[in-house]
Order: sequence, then C-alpha cells, then structure tokens
Amino acid sequence: MVKKGGFQMKRISPLILVFIIMSTLFVGCGNNTSNTNAAKNTNIAEEKSSVKTITDMAGRKMEVPSKITKVYCTGQPGIVMMHNINLDKLAGWCFELRDYEKKYIDLKYQSLPVIGAMQGKNGTVSKEQLLSYNPQIILSMGAVSDSTVSEADKLSKDIGIPVVVVDSSLQNLDKSYEFLGSLLDEEETTNKLSKYCRDTMEQLKEITSKIPEDKKIRVYYAGGEKGLETAPIGNWHAELLDYAGAKNVVDFKAGGGRSDVSIEQVLTWNPDLVIEAIYDNHLDGVFNSKEWAGISAVQNNKVFSAPDEPYNWVDTPPSSNRIIGLKWLVNLLYPEYSKIDMKKEVKEYYKLFYKADIDDKAAEELLNTKASLVLK
Repeated sequence: MVKKGGFQMKRISPLILVFIIMSTLFVGCGNNTSNTNAAKNTNIAEEKSSVKTITDMAGRKMEVPSKITKVYCTGQPGIVMMHNINLDKLAGWCFELRDYEKKYIDLKYQSLPVIGAMQGKNGTVSKEQLLSYNPQIILSMGAVSDSTVSEADKLSKDIGIPVVVVDSSLQNLDKSYEFLGSLLDEEETTNKLSKYCRDTMEQLKEITSKIPEDKKIRVYYAGGEKGLETAPIGNWHAELLDYAGAKNVVDFKAGGGRSDVSIEQVLTWNPDLVIEAIYDNHLDGVFNSKEWAGISAVQNNKVFSAPDEPYNWVDTPPSSNRIIGLKWLVNLLYPEYSKIDMKKEVKEYYKLFYKADIDDKAAEELLNTKASLVLK
C-alpha cells in the first residue's frame, strides 16, 4: 500500500485490469450493433416513405416517388398540362419552341432541354437519350385504350421508369387535373383548372340544349395542306364540333386520324361553315381557289381559322387547349344562345392556364380568325 496526497491507493491486479478492458470492448460492440440496426431500420423506413402506390387513369397500379420533381411527357398533350400546372417539374420539351409559343412561356423555362417525343408519328427520342435526363416518371397522355395500356407497360418494363397514363378526353379533363394534382402535389393549382373545365362542359350542355335541331349549323372541319383532310363524328380531331352543337357534315366512319376526301365530296356536303384547324400550317389562299367557289360557306364568307396560340384551340394537341376552343366555337356558331364575352373569357383563361396577362388588343387578335376570301 502506498500513501499519496493523504489517500491510500491499492495496487490493481493485472487480471482485474484485463477483465475491465474486455468488458468495455464488449459493451462498445453491443452499442455499435444497436446503432447499425437502428440506422438500417431508419433507411428502410425512409425508403418506404420515398415512394407511394398510385392507380393511373388506365387502372394500372404502380409505385412512384412520393415527391416528384422531374416529369417527362411522351407528347404534346402532356406538355400542355404541365405548362398549366408547373413547368418547374418538366424535364424538357418534346420539340423546339416556336416564337408564338414562347410568348406565353416564362424565359427561364424556354431554356429547358429539347428531349424529343415518343408519342405519334413525330417520335424522335430513344430510350437511351431519355434516361440521360433522369426523369422520375413518364407521363403518357392520350385516349385510354388497350393499345395505350400495352404501350405504357412495355415502355415502363424496357426503361425501368413508371409510365403514368392520363386521359386526354374533353369530358374527363377535370378528372385528369385532379389526378395530376394528387400525383404532383399541386392540388391548389389543379383544383382551379379542374373547376374551369367542369364548369365549361356544363355551360356547353346548357347552351346547346337550347338550340333547335333545325337551327344547328352544318360544319366542315378542314385539315391538311389543301383542306381535304377531315374527321367524322366521334373522331377526336372533330370532337369540338360534337360538343358545340354543330352538325358535322362528314357522314362516314373512320379511325383515330384524319381522313382524306375529295373536293367533289366537300361540294356534295356543301357545308354552311368551315373550320380550319391546322397546327402551325394555315391554309393561306386555299379557299380562294376556284375549286372551293361553289361551296356555301365560302360564298357567304363563313370560313374561320381556329386560334392557335400557344396551342391550337380546336384540334392538336388533344389537351386542355381545346377547353377555350369549346367556348370560342359555340359562341361563333350560336352567339344568340351562348352570349359569352369572349374577350373577357380569353383573358381569364390565359391567366389561369398559362399564367399570362394579355390585354384587350391581344385578346382581339386571337379572336380575329375570319378568313380573308377573295374569290377568283
């Protein structure tokens, strides 16, 4: 025993010292194991919370990221919806922006990459190219059909990214916005867009229900470079004619695209009014030719081009751009029944859907769609 500073210190046995050290090590290892297990459990919980299970509008169940910030659209219909909702979450454009589209798109989004499209005959992007942009989901918007589901399933399997199908039909646009709002956590915006679409469809039903059958106007939809591509009743290209209470003169059945007809057939139909609905390719001078001179709509100067900024109001792409087209068309055909203040309507629509403030002059220019006919 040794005395030091008034205290007595006993010599510690080497065996006891070894026991103390080993005990400390075992406790430390136990704590490390507990910490590792806790970390693993936390990672598993975080992994589970980072995804959610959804059912898309084709009835397909899938897991998608809980927080979606990067969306690729296979075609223009989805691009329009993302433009309406939040371009911050768009991975890139399908095509180069045209000048008249840029007018309604904030400068910071104009520099988004042009990825290309996968939808339709203008598909330009490969799966390898798409993967380089790291989208979290792929948005496929169009008619919901067996072929749509099959294509979405195949693409998702091939590329390893969830492909979400969204309905582009006019009657379901309100539901499409509600679905996208939930998917993208954008309900505050999409609830307003959904209400506008729903109110518009109800308004159209009310207006058209008042139009007597013998007052309905016979309309020809003119597409293609010579105005000789058209669409029958039920075809989505001419869908607005049906909802706006027009009588589509095209009396045959056809598939999903436009159908070619002859000028002789158009002369036989002899429409009261012609709607030219062409995306980025107006029919300058076509209706001034002798071939069209015998048609009632041309003789009475009843040929109109659908407004097309930033997207065509009547035809392509089949998305929410056609909602304002419904109001324009029913007011054009039946002003005595609709009584819609289109200038006011256009300004409100562009503010809500494109976040664009347009003045009276710009609204008037959009609505100035009557063809200038000089018959030869």
